[in-house]
Amino acid sequence: MWVEGPLDLSPFGAGEITARFSDFRRRGTLWLPFAASYSLAGTSLADESVLAACVDPPGLTPAAFTDPARLPSCP
Repeated sequence: MWVEGPLDLSPFGAGEITARFSDFRRRGTLWLPFAASYSLAGTSLADESVLAACVDPPGLTPAAFTDPARLPSCP
């Protein structure tokens, strides 16, 4: 699976960014990508992988995103 579109990452550059997702795993009722690679105008930017994924943990509310300390722990 991949997504592509224009993005301005000034001062690093602007152009067509591509994000490629892989290593899909089931978490709860969802299939989530545990790996992603990003490129800008054909130049590799970053690769990342998920270490832990909590899907809909108890206590997660919009207010939790205002401060990292308010995010609930992964069960």
